[in-house]
Amino acid sequence: MNYERLKTFIAVAEKKSFSEAARILFVTQPTITSQIKALEEELNTKLFERTTKKVKMTQSAKILLQHAKEIVRLSDLAKKEIQDIEETTYGELGIGCSFTIGEYILPSF
Repeated sequence: MNYERLKTFIAVAEKKSFSEAARILFVTQPTITSQIKALEEELNTKLFERTTKKVKMTQSAKILLQHAKEIVRLSDLAKKEIQDIEETTYGELGIGCSFTIGEYILPSF
C-alpha cells in the first residue's frame, strides 16, 4: 500500500468528503478520487459509499482506517528518528594538550 494513498484515505475517512480532503491535502478532488480508486482496486473492495453530498465508510474502510493510522504513525516516527540521528553530532573526540593542562585543568571539564 502506498503511503500517500493511505494518508489520502485517512483524510477522506475523517472529513467524510472528497473535496474537503483535497482542500486539506492541497491537491485536486480528481487526485483524491483516483487515489481512493487505486486503493480500492489494490484491496479489491469498496471503501466508501458515495452520494452527491456525503461519503460513508464501508466495513472494510473501518478496518483499514485503524491499520492505516498506525502505519502512517509508525512511518512518521521512523522518519523523525532518522532525522534526529542525522542532525546529531557523534563520534570520538581527541584532545591534545600539555601535561600540566591535561593533568590539572582538563579533568574538571
